[in-house]
Amino acid sequence: MRQPAWDVRCLIQRLYEGYFAYIAARDAAKKTYEALPPRDVWIPEEIAVSRNDGTGYRFNRAFYLREAYEVPQTVNEMERAWFVGALMTAADALEFYKYFDRSPTLELIYHLRNGVGHGNHFDFSNGKTRLAKYPAHNHESFGRGAIDFDITLSLQGRPVLFEFMGPGDVCDVLQGAAVHLAHIATGRVSANPRPSK
Repeated sequence: MRQPAWDVRCLIQRLYEGYFAYIAARDAAKKTYEALPPRDVWIPEEIAVSRNDGTGYRFNRAFYLREAYEVPQTVNEMERAWFVGALMTAADALEFYKYFDRSPTLELIYHLRNGVGHGNHFDFSNGKTRLAKYPAHNHESFGRGAIDFDITLSLQGRPVLFEFMGPGDVCDVLQGAAVHLAHIATGRVSANPRPSK
């Protein structure tokens, strides 16, 4: 077994599954909010957001439970923040190993991460040469939806989340990367880089 590929596979699988845990927590927030007593008895409570000095924040838990599922801007930004963090975490782990075989499935993560890291817009100022050498798409990816996602220079400036890809599409990318890394780890595919033909 190739342990580095397996370790990164496990990380990306946890990120993939983490999105579903996030959705479940958001739904639980709604149910918890709906079961609370009337607003006139809400009181701030100490919660586990700590500072380095040992103190923590006090805030009205019920107010933020409502915010987590009822305020569209908050819901959208929380979801976007989750995916930005997941893509950056996956890309950092892949970068440490030079994206293993540089398969289109893994290279897709590179360009999505680059886009979300540049204000959620595709930016190829540093990626043109890489894209010419290593294609990025989901054609061979495991568990993908009906749409083929190809990274091309024509995407320059276009929003990544949630115009180019929706939440389920990004989940497909993470799942596809985890499966591909499992294949590298078990020797089903080579870990050597494969440039475009």
